[in-house]
Amino acid sequence: MSIFGGIGKQGLNYSALAGDTKINIGQNLGVEYLYQFKPLTYFRIGVNVRSLSSEANFNGIVESADIDTDGHDYALRTIFTDLIEKQKTYALSIPVGIARAIPVDEKNSIMFTVGANVMFGMRNHYEVTQGSIELRGFYSQWNLELYDLPQHGFFTTNERYTGSYSTKTMFSAFFDAEWDYKVFEKDAVFIRGTIESGVNNVYAGSNKALFQKDGIYNGVLNSSYTAKAYPVIYNVSIGYRINLQKYICRCNWY
Repeated sequence: MSIFGGIGKQGLNYSALAGDTKINIGQNLGVEYLYQFKPLTYFRIGVNVRSLSSEANFNGIVESADIDTDGHDYALRTIFTDLIEKQKTYALSIPVGIARAIPVDEKNSIMFTVGANVMFGMRNHYEVTQGSIELRGFYSQWNLELYDLPQHGFFTTNERYTGSYSTKTMFSAFFDAEWDYKVFEKDAVFIRGTIESGVNNVYAGSNKALFQKDGIYNGVLNSSYTAKAYPVIYNVSIGYRINLQKYICRCNWY
């Protein structure tokens, strides 16, 4: 059995209307078992908890057709100024893979693993940390733009919105490489680098605007401002491997 923890860039990768997105730092903590079914070759299965962190920075104008209370057509202009929304997903992850060990000497070994992973979002949270949103109305028939009229729905807000969003079950493929150092007859410490990419679209949002004219903020992953999202992970983990049984061991290199 192994227990490990890690850190790295891991989050939901997506593009957003009028926004730039990036993946931030996340963590993971887990346990795993390996079963040796051929010399130097193992079946690996584990369970871990991950945090997936992303953010979007919105700047620009988004227009949508609308009708006012008097029946006049106009363009609703949503103006974003340095608006940053951060998202964090806590997911339960169940990776399985095939590992191959390459002995270096009596104490050192290199191991490579390829596999697949399924992740279930347990908690999804977003938070606006800075910036402003302004609503304006442009009437092309009169070449007239209205703003700073909150009684008519044209206003500016600096509110720090928070909320939750949903994700579909996440499936991904991964590759990792690790260096193992044997500290006792069977126990070992290891350091591992992992690259992982989602294979399905986990977006579970709606056709709502990011910010509605009634003042409701939906969050980018709940809105029509994006349509696809995939988990992407680049991290480094450090772990300790305990020999519970002779046939469940990642250090049985010979």
